[in-house]
Amino acid sequence: MLITVKNIYKKEEVFEVSIDEKVSTLSELVKERFDYMNNVKLIYAGQILNLDNPISTYMNESSYGFMVCFEEKPKKIQEIPIPIFDNVNNTETTETTETTVNTTDSEVKTMNAILFAFFRFIQSHESLNYIYFTNPGVMNKMFKDKKFDTLIQQLLENKDKILDGLENNRHTQIDLTLDRELVNSIMMNLFFNNNNN
Repeated sequence: MLITVKNIYKKEEVFEVSIDEKVSTLSELVKERFDYMNNVKLIYAGQILNLDNPISTYMNESSYGFMVCFEEKPKKIQEIPIPIFDNVNNTETTETTETTVNTTDSEVKTMNAILFAFFRFIQSHESLNYIYFTNPGVMNKMFKDKKFDTLIQQLLENKDKILDGLENNRHTQIDLTLDRELVNSIMMNLFFNNNNN
């Protein structure tokens, strides 16, 4: 049976599945094709479909119309303590949580510095900032691309300089480059996906 599924952005995909398949099977196909990171809920005829039921519970071979899909909000995971540094006296305060992570003060400060520089880079690059806030699935694909590793490598090479700037509250200039071909290909994919909807 051919089933049309649309998302809230009016992107439409057609799936060929057996009517005897469970809704969860179709849900996984939708999740993959629409590039969702979280689980997917399906709606047909105003009813949210139960993933454990077969598709035949909700429709038959002669059914018409389409299903609507939406991505579930991720469930909260167990919190991990994150040391927060007070810039005035460099004292560490830790939020209470259920688990602990054994890291040294130096490792935590270094990680904070690298993350700070990374997000400043994303914010300063208009295309990356747009992708980060509007389409995390595309951003996730970019993170997995080997060309993106060069940016991470550059941050690691400059970690001492970044950390020194943060600890001494002064502006630190570092030159970071990202493969323009990678950014352009992602922007083109995003553009064509949005225009096809």
